[in-house]
Amino acid sequence: MRIPFIGAALERRRARRELIRCAHHDYFRLLSENEGLREELAATRKTALEVADRATEIQVYTLEVESAAKDLANALGAVGSSNDLAASLTCPEVDALARLLAAVGRPDLALKWLEDHANTQDEEEDGHVHGLDDEGKRVDLTAYLTNLTA
Repeated sequence: MRIPFIGAALERRRARRELIRCAHHDYFRLLSENEGLREELAATRKTALEVADRATEIQVYTLEVESAAKDLANALGAVGSSNDLAASLTCPEVDALARLLAAVGRPDLALKWLEDHANTQDEEEDGHVHGLDDEGKRVDLTAYLTNLTA
Protein backbone atom coordinates (compact mmCIF):
# COMPACT_ATOMS: atom_id res chain seq x y z
CA MET A 1 0.00 0.00 0.00
CA ARG A 2 1.23 3.42 -0.89
CA ILE A 3 0.72 6.48 1.24
CA PRO A 4 0.25 9.43 -1.12
CA PHE A 5 1.44 12.28 1.11
CA ILE A 6 4.71 10.43 2.02
CA GLY A 7 5.57 9.91 -1.67
CA ALA A 8 5.20 13.64 -2.36
CA ALA A 9 7.28 14.50 0.71
CA LEU A 10 10.05 12.12 -0.41
CA GLU A 11 9.97 13.63 -3.89
CA ARG A 12 10.27 17.15 -2.47
CA ARG A 13 13.15 16.02 -0.27
CA ARG A 14 14.97 14.47 -3.27
CA ALA A 15 14.36 17.64 -5.30
CA ARG A 16 15.68 19.80 -2.44
CA ARG A 17 18.84 17.64 -2.14
CA GLU A 18 19.37 17.88 -5.91
CA LEU A 19 18.91 21.64 -5.75
CA ILE A 20 21.40 21.94 -2.87
CA ARG A 21 23.88 19.69 -4.73
CA CYS A 22 23.57 21.86 -7.86
CA ALA A 23 23.91 25.04 -5.81
CA HIS A 24 27.07 23.69 -4.13
CA HIS A 25 28.49 22.64 -7.47
CA ASP A 26 27.80 26.07 -9.00
CA TYR A 27 29.11 27.83 -5.90
CA PHE A 28 32.45 25.99 -5.99
CA ARG A 29 32.70 26.37 -9.77
CA LEU A 30 32.20 30.14 -9.41
CA LEU A 31 34.78 30.26 -6.59
CA SER A 32 37.25 28.53 -8.85
CA GLU A 33 36.50 30.94 -11.71
CA ASN A 34 36.79 33.86 -9.30
CA GLU A 35 40.22 32.63 -8.16
CA GLY A 36 41.30 32.37 -11.80
CA LEU A 37 40.11 35.92 -12.42
CA ARG A 38 41.99 37.12 -9.34
CA GLU A 39 45.18 35.51 -10.61
CA GLU A 40 44.65 37.06 -14.04
CA LEU A 41 44.04 40.46 -12.44
CA ALA A 42 47.21 40.13 -10.34
CA ALA A 43 49.22 39.25 -13.47
CA THR A 44 47.71 42.19 -15.35
CA ARG A 45 48.52 44.55 -12.48
CA LYS A 46 52.11 43.26 -12.41
CA THR A 47 52.43 43.82 -16.17
CA ALA A 48 50.94 47.30 -15.85
CA LEU A 49 53.48 48.18 -13.15
CA GLU A 50 56.33 46.87 -15.31
CA VAL A 51 55.08 48.95 -18.26
CA ALA A 52 54.78 52.03 -16.05
CA ASP A 53 58.33 51.51 -14.77
CA ARG A 54 59.65 51.12 -18.32
CA ALA A 55 57.73 54.22 -19.43
CA THR A 56 59.35 56.19 -16.62
CA GLU A 57 62.79 54.96 -17.69
CA ILE A 58 62.08 55.96 -21.28
CA GLN A 59 60.81 59.36 -20.19
CA VAL A 60 63.95 60.01 -18.14
CA TYR A 61 66.14 58.84 -21.03
CA THR A 62 64.21 61.06 -23.45
CA LEU A 63 64.68 64.08 -21.20
CA GLU A 64 68.41 63.35 -20.96
CA VAL A 65 68.73 63.04 -24.74
CA GLU A 66 66.68 66.19 -25.27
CA SER A 67 68.84 68.10 -22.79
CA ALA A 68 72.04 66.90 -24.48
CA ALA A 69 70.65 67.80 -27.91
CA LYS A 70 69.77 71.31 -26.69
CA ASP A 71 73.28 71.69 -25.24
CA LEU A 72 74.71 70.60 -28.59
CA ALA A 73 72.44 73.05 -30.42
CA ASN A 74 73.60 75.87 -28.16
CA ALA A 75 77.24 74.92 -28.71
CA LEU A 76 76.73 74.73 -32.47
CA GLY A 77 75.03 78.10 -32.39
CA ALA A 78 78.25 79.78 -31.36
CA VAL A 79 79.18 82.63 -33.65
CA GLY A 80 81.07 81.38 -36.69
CA SER A 81 80.90 77.65 -35.93
CA SER A 82 78.67 76.91 -38.92
CA ASN A 83 80.94 78.98 -41.21
CA ASP A 84 83.99 77.08 -40.04
CA LEU A 85 82.57 73.55 -39.94
CA ALA A 86 79.89 73.44 -42.65
CA ALA A 87 82.45 73.04 -45.44
CA SER A 88 83.98 69.95 -43.84
CA LEU A 89 80.67 68.09 -43.45
CA THR A 90 78.91 66.03 -46.10
CA CYS A 91 75.34 66.75 -47.18
CA PRO A 92 73.85 63.85 -45.16
CA GLU A 93 75.76 65.03 -42.08
CA VAL A 94 74.48 68.60 -42.41
CA ASP A 95 70.97 67.34 -43.13
CA ALA A 96 71.06 65.20 -39.96
CA LEU A 97 72.37 68.14 -37.96
CA ALA A 98 69.68 70.40 -39.38
CA ARG A 99 67.01 67.89 -38.42
CA LEU A 100 68.40 67.71 -34.89
CA LEU A 101 68.53 71.49 -34.54
CA ALA A 102 64.97 71.84 -35.83
CA ALA A 103 63.79 69.07 -33.48
CA VAL A 104 65.12 70.90 -30.42
CA GLY A 105 63.42 74.12 -31.44
CA ARG A 106 66.25 75.85 -33.30
CA PRO A 107 65.12 75.97 -36.95
CA ASP A 108 67.03 79.26 -37.28
CA LEU A 109 70.31 77.44 -36.61
CA ALA A 110 69.27 74.57 -38.88
CA LEU A 111 68.74 77.01 -41.75
CA LYS A 112 72.05 78.73 -40.98
CA TRP A 113 73.92 75.42 -41.18
CA LEU A 114 72.16 74.45 -44.42
CA GLU A 115 72.89 77.86 -45.90
CA ASP A 116 76.56 77.86 -44.89
CA HIS A 117 76.98 74.31 -46.17
CA ALA A 118 75.27 75.13 -49.47
CA ASN A 119 77.48 78.15 -49.94
CA THR A 120 80.71 76.19 -49.41
CA GLN A 121 80.12 72.87 -51.18
CA ASP A 122 80.88 72.40 -54.81
CA GLU A 123 80.56 68.64 -55.22
CA GLU A 124 78.62 67.56 -58.28
CA GLU A 125 76.44 65.15 -56.32
CA ASP A 126 75.80 67.73 -53.60
CA GLY A 127 72.06 68.02 -53.01
CA HIS A 128 72.25 71.78 -52.52
CA VAL A 129 75.26 72.96 -54.55
CA HIS A 130 75.68 76.64 -53.79
CA GLY A 131 71.99 76.68 -52.88
CA LEU A 132 70.90 75.75 -56.43
CA ASP A 133 68.68 72.88 -57.53
CA ASP A 134 69.18 70.65 -60.61
CA GLU A 135 67.67 73.32 -62.86
CA GLY A 136 69.95 76.05 -61.51
CA LYS A 137 67.20 77.71 -59.48
CA ARG A 138 67.79 78.88 -55.93
CA VAL A 139 66.75 76.20 -53.41
CA ASP A 140 64.23 77.35 -50.84
CA LEU A 141 66.09 76.18 -47.74
CA THR A 142 63.04 76.66 -45.51
CA ALA A 143 61.06 74.27 -47.71
CA TYR A 144 64.10 71.96 -47.82
CA LEU A 145 64.24 71.91 -44.01
CA THR A 146 60.49 71.33 -43.80
CA ASN A 147 60.97 68.35 -46.13
CA LEU A 148 63.81 67.02 -43.97
CA THR A 149 61.76 67.17 -40.80
CA ALA A 150 58.54 65.77 -42.25
